Amino acid sequence: MEEMGAKFSLEQQWTCKQCTLINPGRNSTCSACGHRKQSTATWTCRVCDSRNPQTLVLCNSCGSDKGVARNADSNGKQWTCPRCTLTNPWNRSVCSACQFEPSIVVSNSVKASESEGTSSSQRIYPNLSLELHPTIAQQSSEGLKCPNCQSLLYDNIGVHCTVCHSPCPEEGFKPRPFPKSSIPSVSKGPLTDNWGCSQCTFVNESSNSVCAVCGSDRGVEAKPGTLREDTDSTGPGAVDSGWSCTTCTLVNPINTAVCSACGAKNDLAVDDGEIERASPTASPRKAMQRQQSINSESRRIRDEKQAKEQWINIVQYCKSTKIEFVDDSFPPTDKSLYFEPRHSEHPRVTDWRRPENIKAFRGGHGTTSIPLAVFRNPRPDDIMQGVLGDCWFLSAMAVLGERPELLEKILITREINKEGAYQVRLCKDGKWTIILVDDLLPCDHHGQPVYSQARRQQLWVPLIEKAMAKLHGCYQALTAGRCIEGLQTLTGAPCESFVLHEPQNPTSDAEAIDKDMIWAQLLSCRSAGFLMGASCGGDTKPEEEDLFAAVGLQTHHAYSVLDVKDVHGVRLVRLRNPWGRFSWTGDWSDGSSLWNPELRYDLMALGSEEGVFWMSLEDFMKYFDSVDVCKIRKGWAEARVNGCFPTFAGPPAKIALVNVFNTTEVDFCLFQEGVRGKSEGNKALLDLSIIVCRTSSDTTNPKPLSLVCHSKRQVKSNVSCSGILEEGTYMIVCSAFNHWQLLEASGNEAMGASFVKGLVGEELFPSYVLTIHSSRAVMVDQVPMTDYSLADSLLHLATTKGKRHEGIEGVTCYYMAQGIAGLIVVAENRRPDHHLLVECNCSESFNVVSSRGVLMTTDCVPPLHKQILILLTQLEGTDGFAVSHKLSFRVITGNGYGEYGAHNHNPQLTPELYGLHSARPL
Repeated sequence: MEEMGAKFSLEQQWTCKQCTLINPGRNSTCSACGHRKQSTATWTCRVCDSRNPQTLVLCNSCGSDKGVARNADSNGKQWTCPRCTLTNPWNRSVCSACQFEPSIVVSNSVKASESEGTSSSQRIYPNLSLELHPTIAQQSSEGLKCPNCQSLLYDNIGVHCTVCHSPCPEEGFKPRPFPKSSIPSVSKGPLTDNWGCSQCTFVNESSNSVCAVCGSDRGVEAKPGTLREDTDSTGPGAVDSGWSCTTCTLVNPINTAVCSACGAKNDLAVDDGEIERASPTASPRKAMQRQQSINSESRRIRDEKQAKEQWINIVQYCKSTKIEFVDDSFPPTDKSLYFEPRHSEHPRVTDWRRPENIKAFRGGHGTTSIPLAVFRNPRPDDIMQGVLGDCWFLSAMAVLGERPELLEKILITREINKEGAYQVRLCKDGKWTIILVDDLLPCDHHGQPVYSQARRQQLWVPLIEKAMAKLHGCYQALTAGRCIEGLQTLTGAPCESFVLHEPQNPTSDAEAIDKDMIWAQLLSCRSAGFLMGASCGGDTKPEEEDLFAAVGLQTHHAYSVLDVKDVHGVRLVRLRNPWGRFSWTGDWSDGSSLWNPELRYDLMALGSEEGVFWMSLEDFMKYFDSVDVCKIRKGWAEARVNGCFPTFAGPPAKIALVNVFNTTEVDFCLFQEGVRGKSEGNKALLDLSIIVCRTSSDTTNPKPLSLVCHSKRQVKSNVSCSGILEEGTYMIVCSAFNHWQLLEASGNEAMGASFVKGLVGEELFPSYVLTIHSSRAVMVDQVPMTDYSLADSLLHLATTKGKRHEGIEGVTCYYMAQGIAGLIVVAENRRPDHHLLVECNCSESFNVVSSRGVLMTTDCVPPLHKQILILLTQLEGTDGFAVSHKLSFRVITGNGYGEYGAHNHNPQLTPELYGLHSARPL
């Protein structure tokens, strides 16, 4: 009796398909995650006597309607659709799932009901014209998934998988995809016993009556658009007929707020594929967000398509009301020009005029035979700088002018329109943005443009400059900058910079300049076809400018790097001055005696009038400060995700997991919110860093297994790193530390005190954008950061890249200060029966923040453990800094403090810092 009662009680319970909690039978939703109980009610088909879920309208076995009585004339005969393998009743002329119309004689495709014992026969169908290949039919019944990465192969047969690029089955054959409005419900077909879930596409065993992933009943019909056929259409996972769940890839109806399979929220409203922040109380599965990287060019085309809808509405409204467009969010007033209104007896900007009313665009005398155009085969020397100090941005546009097709993609509106509405696509702080502007341009009292313009009656320069000004608040916000920032904003591509000589105020982690390495980098970038801009005299003093002018160079200016050549052992660099008014006059210039006729002809050393010239690598490194490289590459994919930096006292941070399916080249770029356009009191930058480690496929608790690559830790607007990743899963940890410092900290022991005290406001937890550029498509997940993720990744970094010090057998100390804007000190105790007592003294460091709150620490590391003793980071990016450390350690049989715990540290570890500084097992 007790066993019967127990069995009865168990049958009344049900297991949640979302979080696996066992709920009482009376509950209609899960008491833990709120997921709905799957229906188990069934009905019996009157034609074939098979049982079907209550939610199914047609029989899963024979396709008969739920309310239709048995047809005596059919004798229970059935036929199998050659396209989707669905078994249909004898009296149906088209497949009830995919609407396929048979058209020729199909042998052995008509089944007789086993219950009635009828033998198989033949039937002539009047419209059959195609016989499906058996392998393709089998793939259809299994959901058409890639055998390597399990991605959908609905339209990939005969080519390669768009995700992992592995060959698809049956090379050379490409079937017609099913209509979106009638995706078939895959039933048990003649070639396989497995069945594909019509809701989430998971292939289940034949013994399963419900899907093992989403819990859907075996026979539930697919909703329109259930299978993702084009991930590039409107966003990550979006399709025309609904939204695709980023957690389980199910496509749900557009009007639903949560996924019907896993309960994840609809994040389709999140702009540009960015991942919305998960709730702190969310379960790991719910918190995980997923997106597939998409082709950069496809993304641009998609963004343009969406933006043009807005533009069309504005233009149509202006036409109907017979007015010209005026952008009220960036009005033609002083607040669009300056941070604060200026009062002057001789103001430069006195009027805002449209191009047709500007004298410069009318030939200066009111007449010209050249009509206005947005683009007219743009060239670098088209750019004319105005009074605004935005040479850095105009120089970046000039570098892009070496490839006019790249410039033309920045402007979405590429034709003149009378309404004066234009759209520009720019990438600010790692995020693509569409900026709408009018064509009212700032002019002086003579009716001439005050800011930049383009020769040959073109508008692309002032329009892009105005969009840039609107993006940052006003025109004044564009003064002063570096070419690399302009390249990043204009292209959205990975950019990096390498210096050519020692800075005037070097920091303690400055790297030595290697001329051979510089030459190798130039050759590599040239071979890859990257855009390069070189900064000339960026850190020169006013009294030094005459030295540059004497050799034909302009200071505080960016030149385009056109070519690099090794000529008989002489390393030469070819450059272009975008303005074309000055040209190099030293060795290897056009007038140099070092040229012989053959070399001059081969290298075309005849372009000084256009600002093009050659110079030796030695002179190049003498007069130029750095080279900015823009990695423009065709066919690459990109993904962009949002997050907040870990602080252990604020909202939960995330880790990005990247799934790589084949050997892939990847660039990672980490952006923080820029300071351009911000007030003077709010211009602090964080010390950014990226650590990439290989990990297991466990998304609930990812742990670093080995260090793959890492960026420098720098107090800059962005950092980057790159590497070639083999097939597997990788975790990307993004971090910053100097914002943990209390603002009121003084210069004594409290200088670095208490990272976390008082951090309660959301504004104190800055966010970031992580961009992932890859040669092949990858899958990106975001999962919550565990307590020790940051510590473990930093330990891998320090022990792999840091310097070692071994003073006692079984004890190793690591310290790393090169390229991380600070210092990391790690102690490793490999002794099985001794504790390690270690003191770390960093008191001679300055302009740094300490993770421990003080610059002198004492710790007791237990046997077979390692620990991050202290982490120093640069406080202010504009000032120099220095780090130093002195270690003293000894081993003891006991730990000196009694039972091991948080009190074995001085200063003691607060709960917020325990995850970063507690001892970790070897």
